[in-house]
Amino acid sequence: MRSLPVQKEINIYMAYARSSDDKEFVEKFKKMLKQLGRLHKVTCFDIDISAGTDWKKKKQGQLETADIILLLVSWNFLYSDYCVSTELKQAIDKHKVGESRVIPVILQQCPWEDTQLNDLEPLPKDGPPFEEWSSWAQALHNIYEGIKQVIKELQNPPLSSEDLSG
Repeated sequence: MRSLPVQKEINIYMAYARSSDDKEFVEKFKKMLKQLGRLHKVTCFDIDISAGTDWKKKKQGQLETADIILLLVSWNFLYSDYCVSTELKQAIDKHKVGESRVIPVILQQCPWEDTQLNDLEPLPKDGPPFEEWSSWAQALHNIYEGIKQVIKELQNPPLSSEDLSG
């Protein structure tokens, strides 16, 4: 009798513009990620980087080990050279080789389709950008469910034909 595989711990990296305009969005996402961490074996990166930390080095290490990369996309994100030239580029590179799942979370109406994110399915699913929802709680729940589904897919990959015959 074969035992079920141990649930893989999932590392989530959250990339966003460090603008005061996006701060309210980011705080809501931190709460959502905390709840996902409680329910699943999830570690959330870029939640807190303390004073005196070499933040570029720390973020680079977190990005390298991320299973899921959330990109909180806004005008500020697209304006930030660091977000676009470093985080977005590395995230897409990791996604292309299957090392990470990149999830664009569209915070506000902006030309994200004109970036490398164009081919990726964004969250909120089948809805307007986060800030345009009449209820941010509903938008956050939509995003939460989308991320939770990706976590489940990564923790419980489909069995291969070798697994079934073995």
